[in-house]
Amino acid sequence: MKTYIGAVPLVLSGYMKLEHGSTARMVVAHPTGSIGNLGKVRRVELSWVYDMDVLQPRSLCFFWCNDHLYVNSVSVDAMDLPGRGKREADFSSKLCSAGRQEYAEIASGSTASFVDNC
Repeated sequence: MKTYIGAVPLVLSGYMKLEHGSTARMVVAHPTGSIGNLGKVRRVELSWVYDMDVLQPRSLCFFWCNDHLYVNSVSVDAMDLPGRGKREADFSSKLCSAGRQEYAEIASGSTASFVDNC
């Protein structure tokens, strides 16, 4: 059985500064509740938009920054695990770029696919 989860924003308000070579982690709650009802995550579509606002000088990107996002992998873990025992393998998924490279380069306004081929 396949389940589709619609667009879930990762940054809810304000902005997030991402630095080259750093790792960013976001906690996202599934709108329908437990991930245990969904099963193992097999594919993630990640969209990226660089939100440059001329009224916010910190958001301007000219010569010293890049509006592309480079993503090595996406991990999905359940936060509400059954019982207090060890984490079950089906509740954790590491997804890698569906492309030929070890990472996905996502231009602003574009989308990249991550699948369970790590």
